[in-house]
Amino acid sequence: MSASKPLAGIRILSVEQFAAGPYGTMFLADLGAEVIKIENPAAGGDPARYGGPFLLGEADSEYFQTWNLNKRSIELDLKSPAGRADFQRLAAEADAVVNNLRGDLPAKLGLDYPALSKVKPSIVCLHISAYGRDTSRASWPGYDYLMQAESGLMHLTGEPDSPPARFGAPSMIDHMTGMTAMVGLLSALLRARESGQGCDVDVSLLDVALHQLGYAAIWYLNEGVRSSRRPRSAHFSVGPVQTQRTRDGWIFVMCMTDKFWLELVEVLRRPDLESDPRFATPGSRGEHREALTQMLDEEFSRMPTEHWLRVLNGRLPVAPVLDVAAALDSGFVAEVGMVRHVPHPRRSDFRVLSNPLKIDGERPDLRVCSPLGADSAEVLPPRGSIEAVIHYVDPQAPIGAIHDVDREKTTLTLVPHRMRVRDARPVADRLGLERTGFVWIKRPTAVTDFGDARQVEDIYLAESAALVKELTGADKVVTFGHLQRDGALVASRHRPVFNAHIDYDEETVRAVARRVLSAEEFERRAGDRIVLANVWRPIEPVERDPLAVCDASSVEREDLVFGPIGGKSAAGVPHASGWNLSFSARHRWYYLSRMRPDEVLVFKLCDTDRTRIQWAAHTAIEDPATPSGAAPRRSIEVRTLAFIAAACADRRPPLGTGP
Repeated sequence: MSASKPLAGIRILSVEQFAAGPYGTMFLADLGAEVIKIENPAAGGDPARYGGPFLLGEADSEYFQTWNLNKRSIELDLKSPAGRADFQRLAAEADAVVNNLRGDLPAKLGLDYPALSKVKPSIVCLHISAYGRDTSRASWPGYDYLMQAESGLMHLTGEPDSPPARFGAPSMIDHMTGMTAMVGLLSALLRARESGQGCDVDVSLLDVALHQLGYAAIWYLNEGVRSSRRPRSAHFSVGPVQTQRTRDGWIFVMCMTDKFWLELVEVLRRPDLESDPRFATPGSRGEHREALTQMLDEEFSRMPTEHWLRVLNGRLPVAPVLDVAAALDSGFVAEVGMVRHVPHPRRSDFRVLSNPLKIDGERPDLRVCSPLGADSAEVLPPRGSIEAVIHYVDPQAPIGAIHDVDREKTTLTLVPHRMRVRDARPVADRLGLERTGFVWIKRPTAVTDFGDARQVEDIYLAESAALVKELTGADKVVTFGHLQRDGALVASRHRPVFNAHIDYDEETVRAVARRVLSAEEFERRAGDRIVLANVWRPIEPVERDPLAVCDASSVEREDLVFGPIGGKSAAGVPHASGWNLSFSARHRWYYLSRMRPDEVLVFKLCDTDRTRIQWAAHTAIEDPATPSGAAPRRSIEVRTLAFIAAACADRRPPLGTGP
């Protein structure tokens, strides 16, 4: 498919195995969605990887590839805290989460909308189960063939005098359920894009199997008619719609209307059949099926199948009854391109069925699914420190220029408007003010434009103060801005806390509070515990500028560099001077990126129990995709950063002391 695929840009996380979920999500992947299989390393991944007898090396098979083309694979144990944390970080960037687990498991594993809406309100959660999630059978396992048996489909399949039979093709109910599920998923995604509201979507194998009964179910429900197997795979009421024996095989004839019946009579040169009152209507022909079948067998048995196809094709609906080999080797199948070569690392001549859809006259491109966990390193954000990023701003460089550091050298190399940073999100089990001193939470804001100073002053600072009060238990919260106090820029070399990053000052919190609070307020709270916290939010619908948070206990005094920051005025005078952090391999960093408007990071800088900072923070103020030479974007710090002094009179706030 040369044109843009219709589902390009949609990311699907799928906790799937065997056929129902994988078959459905494969269609989404074929049409351009990024489908990421979540596979449990403890179980060896999707059990279908080991489905014999035709294996394709380690943890791969032809059975598995049948339902998993065009997908990526990562390994995650969703029963472990770390695995769940990684999954939630991925869910924050996904459009939908799919699972085909037992009905009682999604809620336990945090895969339903009540759990994941806290991470992303617009996410759609699709659940494919055997019997549903809200039924008395929610905890029952179930497979395709069981559904055919219980739904009545097996009772309708096969010859009347033979045992009940399942569909000959494998996994038909799985496939039907998978496709039904995708209709629900895509419908919910369309609504979520309009409303911003996601939801749960449910479908069960048994419900879909029952739905395939079609008019046989409607007849019973309304007329009490109990449909049963018909000889020759015949239609329940219309004839002749069934197989007929030829000299060398079988042919299926479908005279659904009088028009086609008359065409058949003419080709057979049997006008007596037309005039016979038993065969005057489709219904009467169905009632006298046994006599008609015997007469038609006599006619069709005179010539081979090929003859009948030649004289009947184009006049009435007929088809040869082929085995699988003859069907796939058919010249017409080759003509329409339903078989395609898709190279596999173990089979360069690997062939698969093409997707039956055509978009703009072209079938989707196909590739084999990734090996087990092969995409983990690329898809999963790192949990700890990352590659070199330095946050010292060159005094001669434009605002936002970033120094990139070579770990093997001690000199700095200026790389204007560019940076190297791995996409990362917080690790949930490391978050929480109680444990680590910083927390990443979901919290909507009423601010519509962070460039509007009045909105920031009237709305954002009040929201931030309320949030800090909620998180710390403080009885009073005072806000003050970065590089700013009461609207005036402060640039004192003796007070670097106000002219650069408060993060790097070695003064005590009480000394900072003395300047922030009024003299009267400070004296009144002299015995209270005072905490300095920091609040960060994005300034765009999706903030691409990464935020770096460093564990201050890993920072030494010699790592701090004093100098001009923030560029220069038109007259060449630095806007301000202050402390910044030079890179060291011993620093422990945590990185966030692509923050959304309803995401907030709050972290504690220090409190009166510590004379040093707890966390240091920087924004990498350049978009990694900004072309060289382009004007830098405004720093997130200047536009959205507010420092909060939280004074706590009665109780110790639930803030930890760092790792």
